[in-house]
Amino acid sequence: MHSFPWFPIGCVLSDALEVGRLIREGSGYQVVASRKDARTALVLRPDDPAGIDLARQPAHVRQLFQEFDYAGETFLVALFASGEEVVTLRERVKQGPVNEPDAIEEIASATVDLLEREPDVDLSSALILPGRALLSTRSGDGRGGRRELAVALLTGGVALASLSKDEIRSFNGSVTDREIERFLAAFDGEHIQSMSDGRDHHSKTPISFSLPGRPELERFFNEYVIEPSSDPKRYEALGVRMPNGILLYGPPGSGKSYTVDKLRRALGWSVFEIDLGAVGSPFIHQTSVALRKVFDEAKVAAPSLVVLEEIDAVAAARGPMSHDHKIEEITELLKLVEKASQNGILVIATTNRRDALDPAILRRGRFDHSIEIGYPGPDEVQLALKHMLAERRHADMPNLPNIATKLAGRPMSDVEWVVNEAARRTAQARRDEITEFDLMAAAARLN
Repeated sequence: MHSFPWFPIGCVLSDALEVGRLIREGSGYQVVASRKDARTALVLRPDDPAGIDLARQPAHVRQLFQEFDYAGETFLVALFASGEEVVTLRERVKQGPVNEPDAIEEIASATVDLLEREPDVDLSSALILPGRALLSTRSGDGRGGRRELAVALLTGGVALASLSKDEIRSFNGSVTDREIERFLAAFDGEHIQSMSDGRDHHSKTPISFSLPGRPELERFFNEYVIEPSSDPKRYEALGVRMPNGILLYGPPGSGKSYTVDKLRRALGWSVFEIDLGAVGSPFIHQTSVALRKVFDEAKVAAPSLVVLEEIDAVAAARGPMSHDHKIEEITELLKLVEKASQNGILVIATTNRRDALDPAILRRGRFDHSIEIGYPGPDEVQLALKHMLAERRHADMPNLPNIATKLAGRPMSDVEWVVNEAARRTAQARRDEITEFDLMAAAARLN
């Protein structure tokens, strides 16, 4: 391993960052401050341990770094904004207990990834890339001291492997039993597989997804949800994440719930439904607590689908007369949705009143896609009928367009019900094929 050069004050690294003071250094890396602003830079040598480990990281981590030439050598440099300090796990202990749920999950997940790449790594000297990954800087400690390090991180410095969950909570009142268990398991090499299972956001392979009569909507969900979930490694290698949230809006009965139901069947994921029109509480903060609880459960069960019905009940536009607790509810919802994808959660929200939503909800990074679903027209219904009948034995139906016209403007779930009811009548009459008469009789039974 070569000695690291001393970058002179004022030396320009990347993106016009001028080197200021040296903050910290270790085996094959330096962290330096910007001379003119609050940014910092992490500089690696490609052939030292941290640089070698970087080459094994996912694309979205590697893309943080750019090449930088100095004194005939090539280095890798990543810039971080104010507050995004690059420290080792040992140094992180000095900053106080790790108590935010997202921080606990991020460090635990990054630890599992690092131990899978390098089982004998010295965890205490691993570098934390804020919210993203751990970089190995040294190997050789085996499993010694890992549990003590985990406990020290949770308690803010008490490095005793024998501490119970109750004792850990006495130092860190924000952490839950489940979070303690998962955090300790991440640092214990014997539990890497079980920890990975909890984090594998794509362990359940979806089946084919079809939405008869809605080809554009079907194409969208296949492209943005089903395909990335079916082949996650290819998408993750390019740093592609699933959408955080998808908003479906349209008049009552247009088929929003029908679309969500078809998606949940195709994905086969755990589903958590929240009727926001009913979850509201007269007690301040209780709606926010209920939302957090559901998202916490969905994260543990990932990959999972969170369905928010009537989102306008909580996320209506804020105005000058808005109460503080209503603003709190919207803010909490925004935070939860922004973290959904990285927690293995896909959020699907429905509303009849898109125009009533707070504009902040509709920004990219929250609900990444906003899709209008209107009532199906005759052509869409006819296409849906053909698709549904193709799976069942049926007679020729020259008047299918007329039947489709009568069903136009109704929810797609009604169309599905008509076909199923026609099939039931056929079976009850001990016949082998569905006829037009069966379809018309079933349609006549719709209220």
